[in-house]
This record gives sequence, C-alpha cells and structure tokens, in this order.
Amino acid sequence: MAMTTGTPSDLYTDTSRMRTALDGAPETGPEQVDGHSGPADAARRAVEQVRETGKAQAQRVKESVQEQPGRWAGIGAGVLALAAAAVGVALWQRNRRRPQHRAARVWKAATRRGFSR
Repeated sequence: MAMTTGTPSDLYTDTSRMRTALDGAPETGPEQVDGHSGPADAARRAVEQVRETGKAQAQRVKESVQEQPGRWAGIGAGVLALAAAAVGVALWQRNRRRPQHRAARVWKAATRRGFSR
C-alpha cells in the first residue's frame, strides 16, 4: 500500500480499495496485496518514498533561496557565527586549564634547569 498525501476522499478510496483486496483473498498474506512481495519490496518502496520526499524538499529549499536570498544569507551567517562561538568556547575552556600566570610557569621551568643564579 503506497502512502498517499492528498484529500480525505483519496485516503478513503485507497483504504476501501485495500479492504476489498484483502477481503477477496484472506488466505493470501500481506506479501501478495497489490502485487508486492513482502518486506524487501516494502523496504524498497520506503526508500523510494524517502528519495522522492528528499528531492521535493531540496527543490523547495532551492526555490526559497532564489525567492528570499537575504533570509538565507542571514541564516548562513548565524550558523557560521554559532560555529565560531563553539570553537571559541572550546579554546577558552582549554586555556582555562593552563596555569593562570605564564610568567610563574616560565620561572619554575627556568629554575628547574639550573638557571637560578
């Protein structure tokens, strides 16, 4: 049974067609309804439906970008700013783990090596 998107009357028609197909042959399992054969075919149909939906969504986004380029530029700038902020926070956290005073660290390193006097 193919998933349909449409009016309620289309759904009703599809449902009644499926019921008559099932009522006519109860001994045949779900693998024989509408000429489809089992889970593998159902998986293929699901993959095809996802592909079609993805293509439709990509087309809608493309049209939206052409109609409203400013909005999409703002979204892109926001995503870029968010990524830069995430990198900045990561670097800030890493720097906080380092010693607070680099001069103190340098002094300790120098005195350990015997440069004290």
